[in-house]
Amino acid sequence: MKTVSLYILLLFTFNSGTASAQKKMFKGRVIDEETNKPLEFVSVYITNSTIGTLTNDNGGFSLMLDPGKYEVVVSLVGYAPIVHPIMIKNDEMAMTPVLFKIPQQAYALDAISVTGKRDASWYSNLRLFKDYFLGKSAIAQKCKLLNPDALITEFNVEKQTLTVTAKEPLKIQNPELGYNINFLLIAFVLNKSEGYVSYLGYPHFEPMDGKDSQKRQWAEKRLEVFQGSSMHFARSLRDQKLQQEGFRVTRAITYGDVSYDEYLSYPDNEAKMEFKGALRVVYLRKMEDLEYVYANNSSGIKKASYQTSTITLKDQYVLLDKNGRFEKPLGIIFNGYWSWDKVGDMLPFDYFPQPE
Repeated sequence: MKTVSLYILLLFTFNSGTASAQKKMFKGRVIDEETNKPLEFVSVYITNSTIGTLTNDNGGFSLMLDPGKYEVVVSLVGYAPIVHPIMIKNDEMAMTPVLFKIPQQAYALDAISVTGKRDASWYSNLRLFKDYFLGKSAIAQKCKLLNPDALITEFNVEKQTLTVTAKEPLKIQNPELGYNINFLLIAFVLNKSEGYVSYLGYPHFEPMDGKDSQKRQWAEKRLEVFQGSSMHFARSLRDQKLQQEGFRVTRAITYGDVSYDEYLSYPDNEAKMEFKGALRVVYLRKMEDLEYVYANNSSGIKKASYQTSTITLKDQYVLLDKNGRFEKPLGIIFNGYWSWDKVGDMLPFDYFPQPE
C-alpha cells in the first residue's frame, strides 16, 4: 500500500482577548426541545479548549470568558448537539443569558447495525480510524479510545474510502500529555486511493490530575509537542518572530526565502495570510520523529531531517488569531510533517508554555 500523504480539516474556534481584558460571564439554560424540561449534566464547553462545565439540576450553566469570538458546544448523549457562535465584547454590558433547546436524537437501525457486528472488517476499520484519527506518533499510539462502540464505520471497497461518524462524543485518554478528551466527531473520511484524510469535529480537553512529578512530565511533553507545531508557527508568524522561534519559510518549489510582506498583512488589526502556490516551513530546532521517517519514506533511505511542512490555501486568504488558530481551517491545507500530527498530538488552544 502506498504511503498516504495527509491533510487535516479540523474545525475549531477559539479567539480570546488579551490577558489584561476583563472576563465576562456567559450563562444560560439547556432544556428538552419537546418537553421544555431542564436537562442536567449537559456538557457545555468552548471547542478546542479546557473551558467547560456541566449544567445543574435547573439546566443552568455559566462560563467566565475573555473578550473574543467563541463557539460553544452543547452536548448530551441521546440528544442532537448544538454548536453556537458567540462574541464576548470588551465593554461593561452584561450578556443576555441564552436558552438552548436541544432535540432528542435517534439513529437509524441500518446505521447502528454497521457497528453492531464485530467481525474482521470491523476491527480493520477501527485500526485504520485510530491510525489516521489519533495518529501514529509515539504519543498518539499510547492514547486510548474508551468507547469504540460509538463509532459508525463504513468502508467502500470500490472507492477505497473509510467513512466514520459517531453516535456520541468520543472519549479519549491521552496519558502522555495528561488530557482526557471528549471529541464531538461530525465526519471523518479516509480516501486511500487519492491519499488524503479529513475530519471535522469539536474537542474539549480536561487536564488529568496527578502528582507533582507527573504534572512536570506532562508539562515537558506538552512543550515538546508545541515546539514546531502549526500552533507555534501561527503564533510566531502573527508576531513576526519566526526566525527567533526557529522557523524558516521558503517557496516550496524554488526554496527561496519569503519575506513577511509577501504573504502577511494586518488589515483592521487582524493578521491575514495570503499567497499563491505553496510555502515550505522548516523548523530548525527539531528533527523528524523516527515514526514519521519510517512511515513516509519509501525510497529505502531512513534518515531524519528537520521537520518540514508545506502550506497551500484553498481560500484566497486565512486569518490568524493570537492563540495560533487559523480562523478558516477548511481554507488551508498542511502537507508533510504537520499532516503527521493528529488528535493524539493536539493541544488545546488555551495552552501556553509555562515560563521557565
